[in-house]
Amino acid sequence: RRMEQFGHYKNRTSDPTSLIGNAIYGIYEDHLGAIWISAVGSGLDRFNPETGRFVHYVHEANNPHSLVDNSPRGVYEDRAGTLWIGSDGRFR
Repeated sequence: RRMEQFGHYKNRTSDPTSLIGNAIYGIYEDHLGAIWISAVGSGLDRFNPETGRFVHYVHEANNPHSLVDNSPRGVYEDRAGTLWIGSDGRFR
């Protein structure tokens, strides 16, 4: 059985590996153990519990593979392991 641990994280503008934003909408753990955090108005983070670092995903106007916008509302993982990111009912 895995022991759960909690930490306190917040955005620090001087640290690009800190939490992307402080207004959190949702948290989701995928089948590999990565923690996905949707931050309203800021984008999406993938948190690695082993390193304590965040990787940011944001909307890029000229990149069709980026987020639809920077206010993701939810994360869903289908049976194939594909992550779906919802934004105001829109999925990409």
